[in-house]
Amino acid sequence: VRVTTPTLFYAGVIVPVIDLYADFRPNFALIGPGLPATTTSVPLRFEPSWGAVVLREDPQAARRSFYEPFGGKSYYQGPELTMELQPGEYTLVYWCPSGQTGDYVAIIGKREIWGAQDTVRALRVTPLIRRGEELHLNRKGR
Repeated sequence: VRVTTPTLFYAGVIVPVIDLYADFRPNFALIGPGLPATTTSVPLRFEPSWGAVVLREDPQAARRSFYEPFGGKSYYQGPELTMELQPGEYTLVYWCPSGQTGDYVAIIGKREIWGAQDTVRALRVTPLIRRGEELHLNRKGR
């Protein structure tokens, strides 16, 4: 993520509500200059002078979920981050500490900005999402 002026930054993660993902809880970290030092393990090496803000979901906590009507799916709400960033280069990394893999949506920013290509893509992809065919567990050969 390249920030050129002071910016209010938002990131989050959501996971489709399906039985297989009941315990799949991806974490994420924002890494970059001027961020606080962290002792939390991050699966990425970065400049020693940089810091990181690590967002984790308590594996024992009850999960919130919500229904997203456009895609016709429910999602578990994962951790969220809102903070002011100063100009610089930042890295955003997502991972699951348990090593589990699965489908999730990395959210960067609060607004959706649609162009003509996005509309065309949505017309093609939305029916797949509504049928659950965007999930990797449903792909042939798995």
